Amino acid sequence: MPALPPGYVQVAVAAQRAGYSESSFNHWRKDGRGPPYVQIGRKIFYSLADVDAWIARGRVDPEAQRAA
Repeated sequence: MPALPPGYVQVAVAAQRAGYSESSFNHWRKDGRGPPYVQIGRKIFYSLADVDAWIARGRVDPEAQRAA
């Protein structure tokens, strides 16, 4: 596994922090509706600050929540 950048976590941790499933986060990332992310090799990482800001903005729209 690549080294985690400081302040970044894997998808499972970010999703848990936001109160969603990992699969929802993966779906929203592909649709461009999730928080900003960094890809290192094949691994995806989220900044905890970006996840917290995304939560504060209201996360995703209600239609996205129903689609996940």
